[in-house]
Amino acid sequence: DAQESRGLGDVYKRQGHADVGSFTFDANGINWAVDAGGDDYGLEEIFGWRRYEYYRLRAESHNMLVINPEYDVEIDLNTTTDIQLETKDRGGYVTLDMTKAYGKKGVESATRAMGLIENRTKFIVQDEVKTKEPSEMYWFMLTKADIQIAEDGKSALLEQNGQRLHAQILSPSEGTFTITEDKPLPTSPQHNGQK
Repeated sequence: DAQESRGLGDVYKRQGHADVGSFTFDANGINWAVDAGGDDYGLEEIFGWRRYEYYRLRAESHNMLVINPEYDVEIDLNTTTDIQLETKDRGGYVTLDMTKAYGKKGVESATRAMGLIENRTKFIVQDEVKTKEPSEMYWFMLTKADIQIAEDGKSALLEQNGQRLHAQILSPSEGTFTITEDKPLPTSPQHNGQK
């Protein structure tokens, strides 16, 4: 019933993360794209009004897009995301329409497609975003691997437990890889005691 539905939404808002479109990626027994996990339940108002001020619960600590970062939570938590899934013997993919989630960030449309291609030998993440005006955009992937970025910034070699993974930016032409610390962006709340 409607009362139960509202209750479930309230539980999500108290325990969920701002992580629409986030992904993890494992290959050959290695977790390459990791989920940072939650934070200390003892932090002030972690299940209340301050919840999405904590780094581990915000979009920037997940493997996803952050558009026009600011102090407030990066996505609209009161929306749904349409998901389409297609699997085949040689691969499969999922497409998410994240337009509603990013709507308050000046976005006209935002989709993310992720999948295994070329006989499941490659993993691709394809984001298509149309903004109403020029925007600042980050694409994050958290990893525990050692990273070497090519001189042109268009590719990176990740190494972990004797395994290697090659990452490449196919588009846009101005996009480059950089390595940043696992910490809040300068525009985000800076609380002591958080992971």
